[in-house]
Amino acid sequence: MFASSWFSRVMAVVVVFTLSASVQAHCPFCGTMQGQTLVKEVQQARFVLFGVPSNPQIKRDADGREFSTTDFTIEEVVKNDPFLKNKKTITLPRYIPPSTTGPEKLLVFCDLNNDQPDTYLYLTAKDGILVRYLKEALQLDEKNITKRLYFYFNYLDHVDNEIATDAFKEFGKADYADVVKMVKAHGDDAMRKRLQVWLKDPNTAIYRYGLLGLMLGLCGKQEDGELFLSLLNDPDKSLISGIDGILAGYILVDKVNGWKYTQSLVSSSNLDFNKRYAALRTIRFLWESHIGYVPQEDLLKTMETFVGQGDIADLAIEDLRKWKQWKFTSTIIQQSKRETHLAPIVQRAVLRYMLSVPDDAAAKAYVEDVRKTHPEKIRDAQEILDLEKISQADAARNK
Repeated sequence: MFASSWFSRVMAVVVVFTLSASVQAHCPFCGTMQGQTLVKEVQQARFVLFGVPSNPQIKRDADGREFSTTDFTIEEVVKNDPFLKNKKTITLPRYIPPSTTGPEKLLVFCDLNNDQPDTYLYLTAKDGILVRYLKEALQLDEKNITKRLYFYFNYLDHVDNEIATDAFKEFGKADYADVVKMVKAHGDDAMRKRLQVWLKDPNTAIYRYGLLGLMLGLCGKQEDGELFLSLLNDPDKSLISGIDGILAGYILVDKVNGWKYTQSLVSSSNLDFNKRYAALRTIRFLWESHIGYVPQEDLLKTMETFVGQGDIADLAIEDLRKWKQWKFTSTIIQQSKRETHLAPIVQRAVLRYMLSVPDDAAAKAYVEDVRKTHPEKIRDAQEILDLEKISQADAARNK
């Protein structure tokens, strides 16, 4: 049990510092989908083809150096290039092993190297559905984000996992404000029912719950609170991912009961860390993206409760510092002396907070005490704060 708790804690900290170094506008509960979307891959490729590989060979040249080739019959061009003019077949400079289940079709992404195709990525495509998906996506106006996201919404449950995953990636890389606009524009009863079905479906991938819950919260009704509550309390599901999106959706459709449930997670200091961390992320989301929906004083009270819990205090203190909530200075100093708060990660968060507090005698005294015994800690903490300011300035310039 200890090992599992420790691992969850470490992973949460990694996520927090990764997020703090990036722009916070992206969809908050989509998780981190690795890799480019397929549309981006197409845009970056020199040309993209759909067709059938054949005759894979591993050969040696006159000097004995090994090289590979695979013939490729072009059935459809997804992205064209002058190199392809009048070509029906090309030779790819790599070995693509034959399928054990018979002939298969591939989507290949290529560059040109010395006027020869250089295939750096290929995907199995059983039929032309993936090609049609990409061609339709490429025709969409990139400036019309609402229309683009609605297009991808309709592919979230596609039978082709490659397509469904790619559609989800598009949401993961979208700004939350654009997700809100899409749901407001298209969030009719049909969308609501589709989201309900997906959330009830036991085959829905667990990492999707955060996004689906959030979107249902944006277009749902108060009675959908029952679905959110059943998901949160379902012992068979035992959600470890997406809890924050489900909580946020619950609060958006039923503020009174959703917020009451979230508070119950916050106050249960012995509760699984993942659930309390999900509650913290939900509070962060409400503070930053739905200002005033839940009174800020109520949000701050729950954060103060987290400050008293040693295994999550550093995260709460970091948020309070970034929100410039300096009225908690004395509370944080008091809590920092408890045995539960002596972990280096908590102490570093406390020090960063105290270095940031403007014109406060207690904070200055705390910093000076640390400086007398561990001046290197002051230097390290200040370095992190300075890097954070640089990162924020860079993000502001790139907007």
